[in-house]
Amino acid sequence: MEPHPRKHWINAAGFALPWLLALACFLTPSFQLLESQWRDQQFRFLSIEQPILDSEPVAIVGIDDEDMLQFGVPTALMHRELGAFMEAMAMARPRVVGLDMLLPAVSFDKLLPGLDATLARGILKLRPIAPLVLGLSADSDGNPRPVHPLFRTLVGAAGFGYIFVVTDADGVIRVFDEKIGDGENPVPTLSGQMARAIGVPTSPGLINYAIRPAFQYLPLRTVLAWQREGQVDLLRAAFANKAVFLGSVMSFDDHQRTPLALGSWNTPHGTSHGVLVHAQQLRSMMGNAMVQPLALPYQLAVMVLLALGWWLRPGAWTWAGMVVLAIAIQVSSLVLLRSGWAVASLSLCVAWAGGVGAKAAVNAWLLIRERKRLRDTFGGFVSPDVMTEILAGNLDPKMDGVRSEICVLFADIRGFTTLSESMPPEQVTALLNRYFDRMVGTIHSHGGTLDKFIGDGLMAVFGAPVASNTACDDALACAQSMIRELGRFNAEQLSMDAPAIDIGVGLHYGPAVMGYVGSRDRYEYSAIGDTVNAASRIEGLTKDSGFPVLLSSNVYHHVQDTRALVSMGTMSIRGHSAIAVFAWKPEPGNSP
Repeated sequence: MEPHPRKHWINAAGFALPWLLALACFLTPSFQLLESQWRDQQFRFLSIEQPILDSEPVAIVGIDDEDMLQFGVPTALMHRELGAFMEAMAMARPRVVGLDMLLPAVSFDKLLPGLDATLARGILKLRPIAPLVLGLSADSDGNPRPVHPLFRTLVGAAGFGYIFVVTDADGVIRVFDEKIGDGENPVPTLSGQMARAIGVPTSPGLINYAIRPAFQYLPLRTVLAWQREGQVDLLRAAFANKAVFLGSVMSFDDHQRTPLALGSWNTPHGTSHGVLVHAQQLRSMMGNAMVQPLALPYQLAVMVLLALGWWLRPGAWTWAGMVVLAIAIQVSSLVLLRSGWAVASLSLCVAWAGGVGAKAAVNAWLLIRERKRLRDTFGGFVSPDVMTEILAGNLDPKMDGVRSEICVLFADIRGFTTLSESMPPEQVTALLNRYFDRMVGTIHSHGGTLDKFIGDGLMAVFGAPVASNTACDDALACAQSMIRELGRFNAEQLSMDAPAIDIGVGLHYGPAVMGYVGSRDRYEYSAIGDTVNAASRIEGLTKDSGFPVLLSSNVYHHVQDTRALVSMGTMSIRGHSAIAVFAWKPEPGNSP
């Protein structure tokens, strides 16, 4: 059979929906930020469990709080200390030196004569030994802040790099990119210029925070002491053939937000000093470990494959497979991240979960629609409890009947044959419909299940298909309500100049088999057994008893409140052994 065109449409939409959702996540800035924050967790995991060991060591010389106390001058006047540091580096023979600090724009020789010469001498001693890159800043308009011409001339244009870094929307530094600010043109950065100075390629990418170990630093005062004492061996052991950074590690200065702390000393949670950020950028480039996003076509292709989960049949195995594959996606993304490739693993999981979840959601929606259609179509043929059990899958036509203890109610209109002979068929039908509408509503409101209509009579059961400990109480209360409802019905009949009617109600409690009865092509849910026959015979006794409601002793002994019931003694019923019968009659004020 050719599939319905609507099914093709649902399948196409179901396949496209998770893929488009994943693509939207992949391209949405807020979700991209969530991906970045998840990647931060992956970097933390890798840095502990599978770190990338630094093959190109980077050394840090830090200016800490004790240095500032010992030197007794602000960093802007630290020319002598910086000059001595340059001389120490010339002795140590590093690979490249970078200063994450700004040199003044003017000379301070008038305040302290000889300052400029001291620093200039240090630069001249270092320049033939190793490249030197000094930090550069900019004003609010983006123009470079000036540096004293003497130092600019000594270092040259290639010896300056901006100390700015790119931050994400949440203020965390994750990316190395020399397109800083709103401009499209790249500008030289401190770590970028240091990489170029030693012939290392530079390209934008994610800083690799899995590179370990955590940075340690040597205080500047220690380095200067080695320089004064001529401790060449110590200097070379610490800095020879390394990239060396000088910057602030003071407790109150230059804390930057990073995915994990880069230093081995205490800093506020999730922060690192700025000099360490530049150092991490440089060792990512030096080790060829800068992380690049996996090409978009590859990631989109994987999203499409994962969206194929739409065609899986929802079930326990599918949900278990969904969890396993989601874990596999994350493990694979960790492996790729350590290899230098960043994958939008959350978006991929959205595509996978979206495919399976969309199918489950559509199936649930179709099931709800089908159940509503069944209720709308067949709700008038069976009782609400029966319909609920059918939709829940608890009533299967292929199953054998279930033996249950139930209370059976029969109700019949007295003299209906004679009445119907005096009325047109249309009026008879209208009267029955109005009568049954009230009676069936009463049965349902008391938890009963309508079994069938039998001409002008009806049969209902209590205690099935849902078992109940109060089946007899509910059945008796229902019979009493039916008699009272009949009074209101007859009042309406009289107001329409139509005849009033009387009914008799019989109740019996006992075992019966509840199940489907009929042929393979046509069947109904019904009760079978002697209990049903007895209830029908008891209802017949109401014609001559003078009571509208009669019930067997079985019902009487299961009813909580028997004060309104009177014994009728043992009565013979046709086709059945004699049975003890009790009666109920409405109070005079409630007589129909």
